[in-house]
Amino acid sequence: MFDAGAYTALGTSFTVLYLGEPASTFVYVEVLSEGVYHDRPPGSDIYVKAFDQVWKAALPEAKTLQLLDRQIQNLGE
Repeated sequence: MFDAGAYTALGTSFTVLYLGEPASTFVYVEVLSEGVYHDRPPGSDIYVKAFDQVWKAALPEAKTLQLLDRQIQNLGE
């Protein structure tokens, strides 16, 4: 069912914000005691790379919906 396995960002909560022109990328990372903003490399790069890896490993939308539907149906069994 979960074929992708563990991924780079497992256990880490973060948000990547891509803002328009001029192109800027900000990353907000939640840790146990605080939130941290990274507004330039190299701090932001590691999270952008992790997000890209997760995005590539994710199922397409239609397959995600099918998986969720099956799991919901299995709850009743």
